[in-house]
Amino acid sequence: PPPLPLRITSEPPGARVLLDGREIGSAPVEHRFEAGVDYELRLELAGYEAAGWRFSLADLSDRQRRDRQLVFPLKSTVPPGVLSVAAAYPVAVQIGGRRFAAATSHDIPLAPGRYRVELVAPEVFLRQTYPVALDSGDRQALQAPAAVEIRISAQPSNCRLEIDGRALDDPMPLTVRLAAGRHTFQFIWPDGRRKRLTRTISAAARPIHVTPE
Repeated sequence: PPPLPLRITSEPPGARVLLDGREIGSAPVEHRFEAGVDYELRLELAGYEAAGWRFSLADLSDRQRRDRQLVFPLKSTVPPGVLSVAAAYPVAVQIGGRRFAAATSHDIPLAPGRYRVELVAPEVFLRQTYPVALDSGDRQALQAPAAVEIRISAQPSNCRLEIDGRALDDPMPLTVRLAAGRHTFQFIWPDGRRKRLTRTISAAARPIHVTPE
């Protein structure tokens, strides 16, 4: 049979890849493997335990054959930091490709480094990104913004309201809970008239009342 190309990947990427003691590149890297031959793979990355596998093509799982990929998660030898997220309402946390389901508190272990952390809570119109830097053994606290109730009205009152691009079905006037911070409001009347405004919402925010332009 012809050689089988396999992509060798490390998590995180960048590990030095040795095949039978000879370096063949940094993960991810592709190599062609022959049937009936025993191989020894070893992956090394500073700050992580080495990983490896002695195998032949006969040892591959169905998924490995289908994906043509060998994935090696590496275990950090450096103690992680912890990101502690707190909120007065359920908030989901997104870090890179990882998502943590909505809860009022999160303790998330992370390898030392810099991250962009997104907090999402549709019920209070929150979608905000925060930069976070974590050291080994560090604990960083991230507090979601407070939820503020605000009264919104319009004259005439037969308009539709969109907050941050999301339409609300409730008739005017209404009271909504919003995460403190900047929000965009758009009022749309049946005759096509519109009014758009942006406000910074805080605990001291005054009610919003608009008329068409």
